[in-house]
Amino acid sequence: MSLQTFSEVLFQERRVLELLLFKLETERLLLGTGQERWLALASREVDTVLDELNKVELARSVVLAQTAPELGLGPDATLATLIGVVPAPWDTVFADHQRELKALMGDVLAAAESSRHLLRQGYDSIRMALEATG
Repeated sequence: MSLQTFSEVLFQERRVLELLLFKLETERLLLGTGQERWLALASREVDTVLDELNKVELARSVVLAQTAPELGLGPDATLATLIGVVPAPWDTVFADHQRELKALMGDVLAAAESSRHLLRQGYDSIRMALEATG
């Protein structure tokens, strides 16, 4: 495997994370407006993107496991260890990938937490309404 192939997989992972962030933000906006009609569809779309992310992460692991021995690294190599041994300009390319992936993952986690919070609020409102109706 080549470093170019690994970089392409990382770009693909970034694109999927961006799509996941978009889908989570869409879900959050629907929750915020009370548009329950589309919430199930939005949740299915999030699940579909999560499945795609799992596939990309598997591809990333496979390509890294194939590339690592060529660079004198073990099969448990990480992106961080790879950055430390690849020649220029790949060290910069992979450091950029790492920075962007960390930022996207942070944004995804924040969006998911926001959606969970809104879902809890919605559940509490429904529960209180049901209790009030006796």
